[in-house]
Amino acid sequence: MEYRREIDGLRALAVLPVLLFHAGVPGFSGGFVGVDVFFVISGFLITSILVQELSQERFTLTGFYERRARRILPALFLVMAASLPLAWLYLAPSDLQDFGKSLISVALYGSNFFFWKQSGYFDTAAELKPMLHTWSLAVEEQYYLLFPLFMFAGWRWCRRQLGSLLTGLAIISLIWAEWRNVNHPAATFFLLPSRSWELLAGALAALHGARLASGWAACSWLGQAASLAGLAAILAAVFGFDHDTPFPGLYALLPVGGAVAILFFASPRTLVGRLLGSPPAVGIGLLSYSTYLWHQPAFAFARHASTEPLHWGAFVLLALLSLGLAYLSWRFVERPFRAKGQLTRKSIATIAAAGSLCFILIGVGAQAANELSRFRVGPLQQVWFETAQRSPLREQCHAMGKKQLSPSKACEYFSKRIEWAVLGDSHAVELAYAIATELKASGAGVKHLSSSSCPPSFSAGSRDGGCAKWTQEAVKELERRPVIKNVVLSYRINKYLWGEHEKTYPLLPSVGTDEARDALWADYLVLIARLQQAGKRVFIVLQAPELGRRIADLAFQSKADSGELVGVPAAWWIRRNSYVYDRLNTLPAGVEVIDPAKLYCDNLNCYATHGGVSLYFDDDHMSVEGARMISRHLLVRE
Repeated sequence: MEYRREIDGLRALAVLPVLLFHAGVPGFSGGFVGVDVFFVISGFLITSILVQELSQERFTLTGFYERRARRILPALFLVMAASLPLAWLYLAPSDLQDFGKSLISVALYGSNFFFWKQSGYFDTAAELKPMLHTWSLAVEEQYYLLFPLFMFAGWRWCRRQLGSLLTGLAIISLIWAEWRNVNHPAATFFLLPSRSWELLAGALAALHGARLASGWAACSWLGQAASLAGLAAILAAVFGFDHDTPFPGLYALLPVGGAVAILFFASPRTLVGRLLGSPPAVGIGLLSYSTYLWHQPAFAFARHASTEPLHWGAFVLLALLSLGLAYLSWRFVERPFRAKGQLTRKSIATIAAAGSLCFILIGVGAQAANELSRFRVGPLQQVWFETAQRSPLREQCHAMGKKQLSPSKACEYFSKRIEWAVLGDSHAVELAYAIATELKASGAGVKHLSSSSCPPSFSAGSRDGGCAKWTQEAVKELERRPVIKNVVLSYRINKYLWGEHEKTYPLLPSVGTDEARDALWADYLVLIARLQQAGKRVFIVLQAPELGRRIADLAFQSKADSGELVGVPAAWWIRRNSYVYDRLNTLPAGVEVIDPAKLYCDNLNCYATHGGVSLYFDDDHMSVEGARMISRHLLVRE
């Protein structure tokens, strides 16, 4: 193939937005589309090579996979190896276990499946997973297990129809992605069937690009306009998309189409071609693969190591560090391994097999993280880890995602004489279990009614229509059960009023409008009044103080041999919860209010542990022990 400098420049255009997006730099909310540009480039280059080899009758599968191994594995293995000591130093036991599992999945080219399965509500935040970025490598490798065989068969038996077949497959994949985005966004994002159309777009550009480009070469204005439009499309996605953009369905046509347009039309005769072919762009493009490999571990371990949230400026410095490391790995690892004269095919196969087996064994060993933790933390921290537990019935009894339990079929705990009910979102789960555990000796049971991320919406005009419908059904179920005399309400109310705190702490988030907040609070009052009208005694357990970081991170970084683990300053929590505190006097008469902050906080701090046990299992949900502390206080008042 003739070398095209602008393709290396296009790689730079792909990798830089990814880095700036993961760094949290303002304005780059759609930087994740750089991965889609990479897919197009990969499909284009690999298909170009395959077509050349097939036309010259020198294609072999062993040669193809040897090139892939030389290109992908040496730098990948280096980054994985460099991550091992950092994982030991900075990852809490549960995170070390997950890291080990990710190593196994990377070595087996299935990390996209692993991270898809890990994308649930309570899994570690994406920015804390050192190997998360390898999902895109897994997608490519799965694609290239099948694509060369397809091309070989198509070239031999239906060469004229090959382009039509690839076009048909791309259209099916795109339709699949758009359809699955609605109900299965995580699977759509991570898995090959909904991503293959992007690689196929590059393949089609390789099949038809040379012929089309030669026909358009005489129209210099067309090349200028089309390549500029392609660049504008990619930039529009980078600056215009965000986490709420359904992806990778029809919206992905913007960056994918932009990349195809640049591959078709950019050349040294066009402005875009000269821009992308400039020495800085080409230089970054040459380092793009190693840069992509280094940046996520660098960012993730920095987040784990820091006791305070990092400003995006710190991540820009880490991005520059990634570029420096990328140069070293490109110069001393990528280039030597790609030079066929230095290592034979047999040597590459041996390195690939031995490296994969080594990381699988290390990953298996990391599953003993809980036992190994005694070598990394003190006995007090060990107890904190062991008591940061969720309800053992959470998976079975909490409605979330596709698993929506109807209120009539909701779990009932430990007795057929159901006198209590706990209603709320995910913050009600451990509370329901703890109350039921405390009541077991008395023979009274508890009905558990919780739906994930559902605010106390109730009226027909609520913005959260699905949650309002579920809550209405829950109230009707309680009204049909007069034996249930007591109802406990528990919500992460500040999330719905102001937004989540994780990315802003120690600053306060401020999402939404005053009108929306007042409407939600009014709905809450209507819900309470409806329960009282049904003859229920209503208890409200206010939201427990949120932590600045996950309990696992706080415990792992603590060097204390005694005392309690500080969560957040009490003054911060008072400001965070001020909207609720200011409106407690609007609650209907007879409502009993239990404030966890009165038990978890003193005048200076709110604590993550008490009496040697963890009060939380993440950064905002009470652990079973924390909920038991609240339930005992509640039942004394009953």
